Amino acid sequence: MNGEEFLLDVLENIESEDSTEGLKAKYALEEYRKEFTT
Repeated sequence: MNGEEFLLDVLENIESEDSTEGLKAKYALEEYRKEFTT
């Protein structure tokens, strides 16, 4: 696992929490996926 995969894993864990941080992580992941999966 490289650093990028680790960060994504951490963000996905945070995303599953129902909190402000979870919403921020969800938004960040959506932006990341848009940028790198097109």
